[in-house]
Amino acid sequence: MSKLLGLDIVPPVVPRRIENHDGSLQIMVEGCITESERQKQYLAPPDPQAFADAVAEIRVLEHLTHCARSDLGDLLIHKDTWKVCRVDFAEAFFPKAELLAEADIHRCSKRLYERLKSVPAKEIEAALRPNLEKAEIEALLARRKLILDRIGALIKEKGESAVLF
Repeated sequence: MSKLLGLDIVPPVVPRRIENHDGSLQIMVEGCITESERQKQYLAPPDPQAFADAVAEIRVLEHLTHCARSDLGDLLIHKDTWKVCRVDFAEAFFPKAELLAEADIHRCSKRLYERLKSVPAKEIEAALRPNLEKAEIEALLARRKLILDRIGALIKEKGESAVLF
């Protein structure tokens, strides 16, 4: 899903069968600290707004995939570049047509917002069908509409420049 949206925030994952069990492997991202470690060490990002924007994009993807962060260890921050990525989507794509209750969407990049609007449902279905069931895809498409409605309402309320970056 992150590839379809043009996001570079999820390290590559590949399906694998290991000891007669279907599963997946994700590339290990080196040179990173977790968000939990960053907070414990009181490390401030060199560009707080860029950091907040990156986390906001991840939040939109979490709502879309219906995958709440299990903890702050799921957010990795590269020590040199401060690029943020999200790992562990093991609980993603629950067939529930509602957004997560844990946190709300407040901002989104223009690029992600436009891509959410423009990727055809058939393209999403074709890309996800090998790994997801029909109900999971339908729920994802319903959540996409809810996200777009939420961002659209925020734009009407606060103005585009306050919501889209």
